[in-house]
Amino acid sequence: DQAEVVMISQSGIEKTLMDLRAD
Repeated sequence: DQAEVVMISQSGIEKTLMDLRAD
């Protein structure tokens, strides 16, 4: 399902940004 893939990648990007900010 395309929508699910978008949700997963969006969530992954957000997590990466959070990790970078926490640095």
